[in-house]
Amino acid sequence: MFDGKTITTAVLQTLSSVGAGPNLGVTYVSVPIKTGRRELDLLRELDCSRENLRTVHAVRWRREVVEPNLREAAEHAQQARRQYPDSLVLDPSCLNVQGLTTPEYHSLWQDVIATHVRRVVATPEWAYSEGSRTEINKARQMGRPIVNVFGQVLTDLDLLEADSRAQSMLTRSGWSRERLSELLPVVLEEPGTAPAPRDASRDEPTGAELALEWLQHERQFQRRFYSLLDDQRTRLPFDSTIEGSWWDRLHKYWDQAEIATVRTEKGREFVAKFAAVAVGMLESIVRVYGELPEPAISSQEDSSKLIPLGKRVPLEEGQQLDEREASEVGATVFMWLSRERSEYVKPGTNPKLDEQHLEEGLSRGGFWHKQLFNIYWARGVAHGPETLAGRQQFAKFTSTCVSLLETVIRTRGPLPQRRYEL
Repeated sequence: MFDGKTITTAVLQTLSSVGAGPNLGVTYVSVPIKTGRRELDLLRELDCSRENLRTVHAVRWRREVVEPNLREAAEHAQQARRQYPDSLVLDPSCLNVQGLTTPEYHSLWQDVIATHVRRVVATPEWAYSEGSRTEINKARQMGRPIVNVFGQVLTDLDLLEADSRAQSMLTRSGWSRERLSELLPVVLEEPGTAPAPRDASRDEPTGAELALEWLQHERQFQRRFYSLLDDQRTRLPFDSTIEGSWWDRLHKYWDQAEIATVRTEKGREFVAKFAAVAVGMLESIVRVYGELPEPAISSQEDSSKLIPLGKRVPLEEGQQLDEREASEVGATVFMWLSRERSEYVKPGTNPKLDEQHLEEGLSRGGFWHKQLFNIYWARGVAHGPETLAGRQQFAKFTSTCVSLLETVIRTRGPLPQRRYEL
Protein backbone atom coordinates (compact mmCIF):
# COMPACT_ATOMS: atom_id res chain seq x y z
CA MET A 1 0.00 0.00 0.00
CA PHE A 2 1.36 3.41 -0.99
CA ASP A 3 1.00 6.67 0.90
CA GLY A 4 -0.44 9.83 -0.58
CA LYS A 5 2.93 11.51 -1.09
CA THR A 6 4.28 8.56 -3.08
CA ILE A 7 1.20 8.42 -5.30
CA THR A 8 1.25 12.18 -5.88
CA THR A 9 4.92 12.08 -6.86
CA ALA A 10 4.32 9.16 -9.23
CA VAL A 11 1.38 10.88 -10.95
CA LEU A 12 3.24 14.18 -11.34
CA GLN A 13 6.33 12.45 -12.71
CA THR A 14 4.21 10.46 -15.17
CA LEU A 15 2.59 13.66 -16.46
CA SER A 16 5.98 15.33 -16.78
CA SER A 17 7.40 12.33 -18.63
CA VAL A 18 4.82 12.71 -21.42
CA GLY A 19 5.43 16.45 -21.68
CA ALA A 20 2.21 17.48 -19.97
CA GLY A 21 2.11 21.01 -18.62
CA PRO A 22 -0.12 24.09 -18.29
CA ASN A 23 1.11 25.40 -21.65
CA LEU A 24 0.66 22.11 -23.51
CA GLY A 25 -3.11 21.72 -23.50
CA VAL A 26 -3.80 19.49 -20.48
CA THR A 27 -7.52 19.57 -19.59
CA TYR A 28 -8.74 18.45 -16.17
CA VAL A 29 -12.37 17.34 -15.88
CA SER A 30 -13.67 18.13 -12.40
CA VAL A 31 -16.37 15.60 -11.52
CA PRO A 32 -18.14 14.36 -8.37
CA ILE A 33 -16.87 10.89 -7.49
CA LYS A 34 -17.58 9.95 -3.88
CA THR A 35 -19.59 13.05 -3.01
CA GLY A 36 -21.91 15.34 -4.95
CA ARG A 37 -25.64 15.78 -5.05
CA ARG A 38 -26.37 12.07 -4.95
CA GLU A 39 -24.41 11.75 -1.72
CA LEU A 40 -26.19 14.73 -0.16
CA ASP A 41 -29.60 13.29 -1.11
CA LEU A 42 -28.68 9.93 0.46
CA LEU A 43 -27.23 11.55 3.59
CA ARG A 44 -30.48 13.46 3.99
CA GLU A 45 -32.61 10.35 3.49
CA LEU A 46 -30.64 8.20 5.95
CA ASP A 47 -29.95 11.04 8.42
CA CYS A 48 -26.41 9.83 9.06
CA SER A 49 -22.85 11.10 8.97
CA ARG A 50 -20.59 10.84 5.94
CA GLU A 51 -18.49 8.27 7.80
CA ASN A 52 -21.50 6.07 8.56
CA LEU A 53 -22.73 6.39 4.99
CA ARG A 54 -19.46 4.90 3.72
CA THR A 55 -19.29 2.12 6.31
CA VAL A 56 -22.72 1.16 7.66
CA HIS A 57 -24.48 1.98 4.38
CA ALA A 58 -21.55 1.21 2.06
CA VAL A 59 -23.56 -0.90 -0.39
CA ARG A 60 -26.14 1.82 -1.01
CA TRP A 61 -23.44 4.50 -1.13
CA ARG A 62 -21.56 2.68 -3.88
CA ARG A 63 -24.70 1.75 -5.81
CA GLU A 64 -26.51 5.08 -5.55
CA VAL A 65 -23.62 7.56 -5.41
CA VAL A 66 -20.27 6.26 -6.63
CA GLU A 67 -21.32 4.06 -9.55
CA PRO A 68 -23.63 6.60 -11.26
CA ASN A 69 -21.03 9.32 -10.62
CA LEU A 70 -18.38 7.20 -12.35
CA ARG A 71 -20.63 6.63 -15.37
CA GLU A 72 -21.27 10.36 -15.74
CA ALA A 73 -17.58 11.17 -15.22
CA ALA A 74 -16.63 8.90 -18.12
CA GLU A 75 -19.16 10.62 -20.38
CA HIS A 76 -17.99 14.10 -19.43
CA ALA A 77 -14.37 13.07 -20.06
CA GLN A 78 -15.31 11.65 -23.44
CA GLN A 79 -17.10 14.89 -24.35
CA ALA A 80 -14.03 16.89 -23.29
CA ARG A 81 -11.84 14.72 -25.54
CA ARG A 82 -14.14 15.54 -28.43
CA GLN A 83 -14.19 19.22 -27.45
CA TYR A 84 -10.38 19.43 -27.11
CA PRO A 85 -8.96 16.81 -29.54
CA ASP A 86 -5.40 18.17 -29.21
CA SER A 87 -5.47 18.10 -25.42
CA LEU A 88 -4.56 15.42 -22.88
CA VAL A 89 -7.80 15.05 -20.89
CA LEU A 90 -7.50 13.90 -17.27
CA ASP A 91 -10.44 12.08 -15.71
CA PRO A 92 -9.75 11.81 -11.95
CA SER A 93 -12.40 9.11 -11.51
CA CYS A 94 -10.09 6.61 -13.26
CA LEU A 95 -7.56 6.69 -10.40
CA ASN A 96 -8.60 4.37 -7.59
CA VAL A 97 -5.80 3.58 -5.14
CA GLN A 98 -6.62 1.36 -2.19
CA GLY A 99 -5.89 3.11 1.08
CA LEU A 100 -5.62 6.63 -0.33
CA THR A 101 -7.70 8.95 1.84
CA THR A 102 -10.06 11.65 0.62
CA PRO A 103 -7.76 14.50 1.79
CA GLU A 104 -4.86 12.80 -0.04
CA TYR A 105 -6.91 12.61 -3.25
CA HIS A 106 -7.77 16.31 -2.88
CA SER A 107 -4.12 17.21 -2.35
CA LEU A 108 -3.04 15.10 -5.34
CA TRP A 109 -5.42 16.69 -7.82
CA GLN A 110 -4.75 20.20 -6.52
CA ASP A 111 -1.04 19.61 -7.12
CA VAL A 112 -1.81 18.34 -10.63
CA ILE A 113 -3.92 21.43 -11.36
CA ALA A 114 -1.18 23.72 -10.04
CA THR A 115 1.65 22.17 -12.05
CA HIS A 116 0.27 20.54 -15.20
CA VAL A 117 -3.23 21.69 -16.11
CA ARG A 118 -4.12 24.31 -18.70
CA ARG A 119 -7.88 24.43 -18.14
CA VAL A 120 -10.44 22.90 -15.78
CA VAL A 121 -13.86 21.74 -16.95
CA ALA A 122 -16.53 22.39 -14.31
CA THR A 123 -19.19 19.72 -14.91
CA PRO A 124 -22.85 20.59 -14.17
CA GLU A 125 -22.98 19.24 -10.58
CA TRP A 126 -19.61 20.61 -9.43
CA ALA A 127 -21.13 22.91 -6.80
CA TYR A 128 -22.53 19.90 -4.86
CA SER A 129 -19.17 18.11 -4.70
CA GLU A 130 -16.58 18.55 -1.97
CA GLY A 131 -13.74 17.57 -4.28
CA SER A 132 -14.86 19.63 -7.27
CA ARG A 133 -15.20 22.74 -5.12
CA THR A 134 -11.60 22.41 -3.88
CA GLU A 135 -10.42 21.88 -7.46
CA ILE A 136 -12.31 24.91 -8.77
CA ASN A 137 -10.79 27.00 -6.00
CA LYS A 138 -7.30 25.79 -6.85
CA ALA A 139 -7.74 26.45 -10.56
CA ARG A 140 -8.91 29.96 -9.88
CA GLN A 141 -6.04 30.68 -7.47
CA MET A 142 -3.56 29.47 -10.11
CA GLY A 143 -5.16 31.58 -12.82
CA ARG A 144 -6.32 28.58 -14.86
CA PRO A 145 -9.37 29.11 -17.09
CA ILE A 146 -12.48 27.34 -15.81
CA VAL A 147 -14.97 26.33 -18.50
CA ASN A 148 -18.32 24.56 -18.55
CA VAL A 149 -18.90 21.36 -20.51
CA PHE A 150 -19.68 23.43 -23.62
CA GLY A 151 -16.34 25.23 -23.53
CA GLN A 152 -17.63 28.61 -22.30
CA VAL A 153 -15.36 30.37 -19.80
CA LEU A 154 -16.89 30.82 -16.34
CA THR A 155 -16.26 34.05 -14.44
CA ASP A 156 -16.05 34.37 -10.65
CA LEU A 157 -19.61 35.61 -10.68
CA ASP A 158 -20.73 32.56 -12.67
CA LEU A 159 -19.15 30.31 -10.06
CA LEU A 160 -20.70 32.21 -7.16
CA GLU A 161 -24.11 32.08 -8.83
CA ALA A 162 -23.82 28.32 -9.34
CA ASP A 163 -22.86 27.94 -5.67
CA SER A 164 -25.79 30.10 -4.60
CA ARG A 165 -28.25 28.06 -6.67
CA ALA A 166 -26.92 24.82 -5.20
CA GLN A 167 -27.04 26.12 -1.62
CA SER A 168 -30.59 27.44 -2.09
CA MET A 169 -31.82 24.15 -3.53
CA LEU A 170 -30.25 22.19 -0.68
CA THR A 171 -31.68 24.44 2.04
CA ARG A 172 -35.13 24.14 0.45
CA SER A 173 -34.77 20.36 0.70
CA GLY A 174 -34.10 20.62 4.43
CA TRP A 175 -30.36 21.13 4.87
CA SER A 176 -29.21 23.75 7.37
CA ARG A 177 -26.60 26.31 6.37
CA GLU A 178 -24.43 25.17 9.29
CA ARG A 179 -24.42 21.53 8.15
CA LEU A 180 -23.73 22.49 4.54
CA SER A 181 -20.74 24.57 5.64
CA GLU A 182 -19.28 21.38 7.18
CA LEU A 183 -19.78 19.34 3.99
CA LEU A 184 -19.05 21.85 1.23
CA PRO A 185 -15.85 23.95 1.16
CA VAL A 186 -16.25 27.65 0.52
CA VAL A 187 -16.17 28.65 -3.15
CA LEU A 188 -13.56 31.24 -4.20
CA GLU A 189 -11.69 30.97 -0.94
CA GLU A 190 -9.09 33.68 -1.16
CA PRO A 191 -9.01 36.39 1.54
CA GLY A 192 -9.67 39.92 0.42
CA THR A 193 -10.56 39.02 -3.15
CA ALA A 194 -13.83 40.18 -4.65
CA PRO A 195 -15.36 38.44 -7.66
CA ALA A 196 -14.45 39.99 -10.97
CA PRO A 197 -17.25 41.97 -12.63
CA ARG A 198 -19.19 40.12 -15.29
CA ASP A 199 -18.04 40.65 -18.83
CA ALA A 200 -20.92 42.56 -20.40
CA SER A 201 -20.24 40.85 -23.73
CA ARG A 202 -21.06 37.46 -22.23
CA ASP A 203 -24.71 36.51 -21.85
CA GLU A 204 -26.28 35.33 -18.62
CA PRO A 205 -26.48 31.53 -18.43
CA THR A 206 -28.51 30.88 -21.53
CA GLY A 207 -31.55 28.77 -22.13
CA ALA A 208 -29.40 26.75 -24.52
CA GLU A 209 -26.88 25.91 -21.80
CA LEU A 210 -29.66 24.90 -19.41
CA ALA A 211 -31.40 22.93 -22.16
CA LEU A 212 -28.25 21.04 -23.15
CA GLU A 213 -27.37 20.28 -19.52
CA TRP A 214 -30.89 18.91 -18.89
CA LEU A 215 -30.74 16.84 -22.06
CA GLN A 216 -27.31 15.47 -21.17
CA HIS A 217 -28.56 14.21 -17.81
CA GLU A 218 -31.67 12.75 -19.43
CA ARG A 219 -29.69 10.96 -22.11
CA GLN A 220 -27.10 9.68 -19.61
CA PHE A 221 -29.95 7.99 -17.76
CA GLN A 222 -31.73 6.75 -20.89
CA ARG A 223 -28.52 5.39 -22.40
CA ARG A 224 -28.21 2.93 -19.55
CA PHE A 225 -31.19 1.13 -21.08
CA TYR A 226 -29.93 1.36 -24.65
CA SER A 227 -31.17 -1.58 -26.69
CA LEU A 228 -31.51 -2.59 -30.30
CA LEU A 229 -35.04 -1.12 -30.38
CA ASP A 230 -33.84 2.40 -31.18
CA ASP A 231 -31.57 1.16 -33.95
CA GLN A 232 -34.33 -1.03 -35.37
CA ARG A 233 -36.54 2.07 -35.41
CA THR A 234 -33.78 3.97 -37.24
CA ARG A 235 -33.73 1.34 -39.98
CA LEU A 236 -37.41 2.00 -40.73
CA PRO A 237 -38.18 4.54 -43.47
CA PHE A 238 -38.10 7.99 -41.87
CA ASP A 239 -41.28 8.98 -43.68
CA SER A 240 -43.03 6.18 -41.80
CA THR A 241 -45.72 7.30 -39.35
CA ILE A 242 -46.55 3.81 -38.05
CA GLU A 243 -46.73 3.24 -34.32
CA GLY A 244 -43.27 3.01 -32.82
CA SER A 245 -41.53 4.98 -35.58
CA TRP A 246 -39.43 8.03 -34.72
CA TRP A 247 -42.17 10.24 -36.19
CA ASP A 248 -44.71 8.58 -33.90
CA ARG A 249 -42.54 8.83 -30.77
CA LEU A 250 -41.73 12.49 -31.39
CA HIS A 251 -45.35 13.45 -32.02
CA LYS A 252 -46.61 11.75 -28.87
CA TYR A 253 -44.62 14.25 -26.81
CA TRP A 254 -45.32 17.13 -29.22
CA ASP A 255 -49.08 16.65 -29.01
CA GLN A 256 -48.95 16.35 -25.22
CA ALA A 257 -46.96 19.60 -25.03
CA GLU A 258 -49.53 21.36 -27.22
CA ILE A 259 -52.41 20.20 -25.01
CA ALA A 260 -50.69 21.04 -21.70
CA THR A 261 -49.18 24.31 -23.14
CA VAL A 262 -45.68 25.50 -22.31
CA ARG A 263 -47.07 27.85 -19.66
CA THR A 264 -47.34 24.80 -17.40
CA GLU A 265 -44.48 22.83 -15.90
CA LYS A 266 -45.91 19.65 -17.40
CA GLY A 267 -46.02 21.22 -20.85
CA ARG A 268 -42.38 22.32 -20.57
CA GLU A 269 -41.43 18.81 -19.48
CA PHE A 270 -43.13 17.37 -22.58
CA VAL A 271 -41.10 19.73 -24.80
CA ALA A 272 -37.92 18.60 -23.01
CA LYS A 273 -38.86 14.94 -23.49
CA PHE A 274 -39.55 15.66 -27.18
CA ALA A 275 -36.05 17.13 -27.52
CA ALA A 276 -34.53 14.17 -25.65
CA VAL A 277 -36.18 11.77 -28.13
CA ALA A 278 -34.66 13.82 -30.98
CA VAL A 279 -31.20 13.53 -29.40
CA GLY A 280 -31.68 9.79 -28.92
CA MET A 281 -32.72 9.50 -32.56
CA LEU A 282 -29.60 11.38 -33.70
CA GLU A 283 -27.36 9.12 -31.59
CA SER A 284 -28.99 6.10 -33.22
CA ILE A 285 -28.53 7.57 -36.71
CA VAL A 286 -24.80 7.95 -35.98
CA ARG A 287 -24.58 4.38 -34.71
CA VAL A 288 -26.43 2.89 -37.68
CA TYR A 289 -25.27 5.09 -40.57
CA GLY A 290 -22.00 6.76 -39.55
CA GLU A 291 -20.46 10.06 -38.47
CA LEU A 292 -22.06 13.48 -38.68
CA PRO A 293 -20.55 16.14 -40.94
CA GLU A 294 -18.63 19.07 -39.50
CA PRO A 295 -21.08 21.45 -37.72
CA ALA A 296 -21.69 25.12 -38.48
CA ILE A 297 -22.19 24.59 -42.22
CA SER A 298 -25.28 25.85 -44.02
CA SER A 299 -27.67 23.15 -45.20
CA GLN A 300 -27.79 25.01 -48.51
CA GLU A 301 -24.11 24.27 -49.19
CA ASP A 302 -23.14 21.79 -51.90
CA SER A 303 -23.42 18.44 -50.10
CA SER A 304 -20.22 17.26 -51.79
CA LYS A 305 -18.34 19.79 -49.64
CA LEU A 306 -19.47 18.21 -46.37
CA ILE A 307 -16.63 16.67 -44.35
CA PRO A 308 -17.31 13.89 -41.81
CA LEU A 309 -16.14 14.47 -38.25
CA GLY A 310 -14.31 11.16 -38.23
CA LYS A 311 -14.48 7.58 -39.39
CA ARG A 312 -17.16 5.45 -37.77
CA VAL A 313 -18.03 2.03 -39.12
CA PRO A 314 -21.85 1.73 -39.29
CA LEU A 315 -23.42 -1.04 -37.22
CA GLU A 316 -24.59 -4.13 -38.97
CA GLU A 317 -28.19 -5.15 -38.33
CA GLY A 318 -28.39 -6.94 -34.98
CA GLN A 319 -25.05 -5.53 -33.78
CA GLN A 320 -25.06 -3.56 -30.52
CA LEU A 321 -22.53 -1.22 -28.91
CA ASP A 322 -21.32 -1.66 -25.35
CA GLU A 323 -21.95 1.05 -22.74
CA ARG A 324 -18.63 2.81 -23.33
CA GLU A 325 -19.11 2.92 -27.10
CA ALA A 326 -22.69 4.16 -26.74
CA SER A 327 -21.46 6.92 -24.41
CA GLU A 328 -18.83 7.88 -26.97
CA VAL A 329 -21.53 8.35 -29.62
CA GLY A 330 -23.51 10.48 -27.15
CA ALA A 331 -20.46 12.65 -26.51
CA THR A 332 -20.06 13.14 -30.27
CA VAL A 333 -23.67 14.25 -30.66
CA PHE A 334 -23.55 16.74 -27.77
CA MET A 335 -20.24 18.14 -28.99
CA TRP A 336 -21.84 18.62 -32.44
CA LEU A 337 -24.90 20.33 -30.97
CA SER A 338 -22.76 22.61 -28.79
CA ARG A 339 -20.56 23.71 -31.70
CA GLU A 340 -23.51 24.09 -34.08
CA ARG A 341 -25.27 26.36 -31.62
CA SER A 342 -22.27 28.50 -30.68
CA GLU A 343 -20.76 28.83 -34.18
CA TYR A 344 -23.81 28.82 -36.45
CA VAL A 345 -27.20 29.05 -34.75
CA LYS A 346 -26.60 31.72 -32.10
CA PRO A 347 -25.03 34.36 -34.41
CA GLY A 348 -28.04 34.22 -36.75
CA THR A 349 -30.80 33.84 -34.17
CA ASN A 350 -33.40 36.48 -33.37
CA PRO A 351 -34.62 35.52 -29.86
CA LYS A 352 -37.57 37.93 -30.01
CA LEU A 353 -38.80 36.35 -33.23
CA ASP A 354 -38.52 32.85 -31.70
CA GLU A 355 -40.53 34.07 -28.71
CA GLN A 356 -43.22 35.50 -30.98
CA HIS A 357 -43.50 32.18 -32.79
CA LEU A 358 -43.81 30.38 -29.43
CA GLU A 359 -46.78 32.62 -28.61
CA GLU A 360 -48.57 31.02 -31.54
CA GLY A 361 -48.52 27.68 -29.73
CA LEU A 362 -47.30 24.26 -30.79
CA SER A 363 -49.98 23.19 -33.24
CA ARG A 364 -48.97 20.93 -36.09
CA GLY A 365 -49.65 23.80 -38.46
CA GLY A 366 -47.61 26.35 -36.48
CA PHE A 367 -44.17 27.84 -37.15
CA TRP A 368 -42.11 25.53 -34.96
CA HIS A 369 -43.67 22.35 -36.34
CA LYS A 370 -43.20 23.54 -39.92
CA GLN A 371 -39.60 24.56 -39.26
CA LEU A 372 -38.82 21.16 -37.79
CA PHE A 373 -40.80 18.74 -39.92
CA ASN A 374 -41.55 20.57 -43.17
CA ILE A 375 -37.96 21.74 -43.60
CA TYR A 376 -35.24 19.77 -41.79
CA TRP A 377 -37.11 16.48 -41.40
CA ALA A 378 -38.34 16.58 -45.00
CA ARG A 379 -34.82 17.31 -46.27
CA GLY A 380 -33.40 14.49 -44.17
CA VAL A 381 -35.95 12.08 -45.61
CA ALA A 382 -35.21 13.30 -49.15
CA HIS A 383 -31.46 12.75 -48.81
CA GLY A 384 -31.73 9.68 -46.59
CA PRO A 385 -29.86 9.10 -43.30
CA GLU A 386 -27.37 6.87 -45.10
CA THR A 387 -25.94 10.03 -46.74
CA LEU A 388 -23.84 12.70 -45.08
CA ALA A 389 -26.29 15.36 -46.29
CA GLY A 390 -29.22 13.46 -44.79
CA ARG A 391 -27.46 13.12 -41.43
CA GLN A 392 -26.72 16.85 -41.49
CA GLN A 393 -30.44 17.60 -41.90
CA PHE A 394 -31.46 15.33 -39.02
CA ALA A 395 -28.73 16.93 -36.90
CA LYS A 396 -30.09 20.38 -37.74
CA PHE A 397 -33.57 19.09 -36.89
CA THR A 398 -32.24 18.12 -33.44
CA SER A 399 -30.45 21.46 -33.02
CA THR A 400 -33.72 23.23 -33.78
CA CYS A 401 -35.41 21.11 -31.08
CA VAL A 402 -32.80 22.52 -28.67
CA SER A 403 -33.64 26.04 -29.92
CA LEU A 404 -37.29 25.42 -29.14
CA LEU A 405 -36.45 24.13 -25.67
CA GLU A 406 -34.14 27.11 -25.10
CA THR A 407 -36.96 29.51 -26.03
CA VAL A 408 -39.38 27.71 -23.71
CA ILE A 409 -36.95 27.95 -20.78
CA ARG A 410 -36.11 31.59 -21.48
CA THR A 411 -39.71 32.75 -21.77
CA ARG A 412 -41.78 30.31 -19.71
CA GLY A 413 -39.50 29.32 -16.87
CA PRO A 414 -37.26 26.43 -15.80
CA LEU A 415 -37.76 22.76 -16.49
CA PRO A 416 -38.78 20.49 -13.63
CA GLN A 417 -35.84 19.21 -11.64
CA ARG A 418 -34.77 15.78 -12.79
CA ARG A 419 -34.76 13.23 -10.01
CA TYR A 420 -31.93 10.73 -9.86
CA GLU A 421 -33.30 7.43 -11.06
CA LEU A 422 -31.24 4.36 -10.25
